[in-house]
Order: sequence, then C-alpha cells, then structure tokens
Amino acid sequence: MTIVSVSQDVPLASYNLILYFASAFSAVFFLSLILHVKFSVKKSSVYTFIFFAFFYYAAYSKADKFYELTLNESYITLKYVSPSQDKLILKSDVKSVTFGYHDRGARGCYIALNTQSGNKYKSTLLTGEIEICKAARKELLKQLALES
Repeated sequence: MTIVSVSQDVPLASYNLILYFASAFSAVFFLSLILHVKFSVKKSSVYTFIFFAFFYYAAYSKADKFYELTLNESYITLKYVSPSQDKLILKSDVKSVTFGYHDRGARGCYIALNTQSGNKYKSTLLTGEIEICKAARKELLKQLALES
C-alpha cells in the first residue's frame, strides 16, 4: 500500500537544476580565477573545487529525501531519486511518525519516520496543504499500529 507518493520528477528536477547551476558557476568561477593575475592554476582549482562542493552538498540535500513510501507486510520501502539510496525499514523499527515544513519559506509539508536506532527519514515536499500531511501521518500511524 502506497501512503506517500510524489512524482520522481519533482526532486529529480530540483537536484539536476542545482547541479547545472553549480557546474556553470564553477566553470565561470574557475575561468575568472585563472584570468586573475594573483591566482595560479593549482590555487584556482582548489577554490573551484570548494565552490563546487558547496553546491553539490546543496543538491544532495535536496535529493536526500524520499518521494515514495510503500507499506508491505513487515517492512516499509522508501524510494529516493538515486535508486542506490532506496531503503527497507522494518515496521517494528519505526518509533514515531511526524510532519512539518522543510524551510521557513517552503510551501509544502513533509512526513518523517523516526526509528528506534535514531535515524530520521524525511519525505520531499508533498503539498502546500498541511491537512494532507496530517492525513498521511494518521494513516501511517494506523497501519503501523502506533499511538498518535
């Protein structure tokens, strides 16, 4: 049974857009450092690497949220943009289910699974309606037989 499902295109587009801008700005940044008299190629490469790493981390943080949550008999499947990040979690390992907003200016809510081991798995932005996240949380709690 699928409880949370957002098109994979939403987080993938966000991830790809940030990587595109990171690559473009890194190339411009590198060229501007090379053309500047004070910086050598080695020094420019190091600064460009640090610059790109910052943007790559920002892109990764966007892609580090699941877009689909499916319940099976004894486990939960979480699907991520990168298939290598997909996770299987035992239902009995889930301690609580929460919801909230990602950022101050965000126009959407998320669902989060908190496990006994202390891990927290957040979904990508679902919708601007908090009631949808509340309903998804309530359904998850019911299916996992947890108290609200």
